[in-house]
Amino acid sequence: MRPLPIAILLVAALVAGCITPPEPAPATNSSSVKVGPVDPILLTHDHRNASEHADAIHNMELLAWAPLVEKGQWPKAHAVDMWENYLFVQTGGDHIGFVILDVSDPANPIEVGRYTNPDTNSGDRCIMVSEDGKYVFLAADESEKGGIYAVDITDMANPVDVAYYEIPQYGAHTLYAKMVNGQYYVYALSFGVHILRLEDQLLGGKGFTLVSRYATADPTQIAQFTETDQGGEASYIVRDLYGHDLYVTVDNGTGRVLMYVAFAYDGFKIVDITDPRIPREISKWVPQDQYSPYYVHTVDVSQIGDRIIAAVGSEVFENRHTEAPSPVWFLDVTDPTKPQLLSTWVNPGQAGADGLLFSAHDMRIENGRVYLSHYHGGIWVLDISTPENQTDPKVLGYYAASMDNGYVIPEDCCFGFDIGAMPVFFDVEVKNGVAFGADLFSGVYVLRLQDPNGAPFAE
Repeated sequence: MRPLPIAILLVAALVAGCITPPEPAPATNSSSVKVGPVDPILLTHDHRNASEHADAIHNMELLAWAPLVEKGQWPKAHAVDMWENYLFVQTGGDHIGFVILDVSDPANPIEVGRYTNPDTNSGDRCIMVSEDGKYVFLAADESEKGGIYAVDITDMANPVDVAYYEIPQYGAHTLYAKMVNGQYYVYALSFGVHILRLEDQLLGGKGFTLVSRYATADPTQIAQFTETDQGGEASYIVRDLYGHDLYVTVDNGTGRVLMYVAFAYDGFKIVDITDPRIPREISKWVPQDQYSPYYVHTVDVSQIGDRIIAAVGSEVFENRHTEAPSPVWFLDVTDPTKPQLLSTWVNPGQAGADGLLFSAHDMRIENGRVYLSHYHGGIWVLDISTPENQTDPKVLGYYAASMDNGYVIPEDCCFGFDIGAMPVFFDVEVKNGVAFGADLFSGVYVLRLQDPNGAPFAE
């Protein structure tokens, strides 16, 4: 795909919000309009010095900042999910668990609840709220009690553990939750997909039931795996054996249930789980170009017009991929048996991922706009609202600036990778055009897309 031109018009009057506790520092972004371009991925700067990229903004307004922990501590804000006007932020640093923020006024996030459990430290999309707002589900893979936790949030001020499903040795890195026929299902990703059903505690149930498991892993291969350099080729072995992310849809007309899985080096898969006891793979797509094979990392699915579009993201971290830009692929999956590649998007400067620092990561789609967390490259917004844009996605805006807020990068931070930078956006959630970006080191940034004249972008 050809590089996209960028004409930067920096937004004005950025106002930081706060939560209690702790007390955030004021924003220090300039109040005057500046002309770029200031491409956050091409900008040469000290990655640890936030002030050196304070102008790496394009059509995005900072509404608020929620640090989540006291200054001098590490939030490790790793994953976010929304239910109605509440934002749930998984944290894994000096506070391990999650924080609940009322964001009904996005410019003034207010903490309303906090859950603490040192056994719930985990990986990527490791938190999701049930569609009825009763439960938070957490995936844990960084403790001896790895697996899936269900937390009752009926009283948000006092979250309560109600169920636990153990996945020995490796735990679960990510999860997805969906209500199907009035029942709670959780799909836990660890060497395939564990399909779980929660027997509702409030109705006298006894916790999680394993319904089935969808996997392509050979148990012998798993047993022979030994940890090695994160960027080395030997890490292919384990990464190829488990799905990393997924999205589940239910067709209300037919009752058909589909699971879309980003399955590492095995590509993007669509699995029919209408009968959850018998998962049935119906299609598979594997990206191919000069940088293949890719670690297929993330997926989000949305109906846009008469098409169903899957945004499938990579994570680029290997030694051989240092100079490779990290792609996001857009596929037409209207016919789930025949995924069709529409376009491949990479950062407009086609800059290499540089050992994860500038990799694409997680994303959400709302109203034909893709909100993408891009590690130290910031939060990006892409327009795929029309068939034309689906074949050539347009950049609407991005935000990679960070306030000089006094929060610092811990010495033991970065999972064996060189991503000691400020900010590092791991995840993003969106509601009504307002994005909530989870920065690993300083909490949550609340952002709103602007049009080129500085007004809120029309919804």
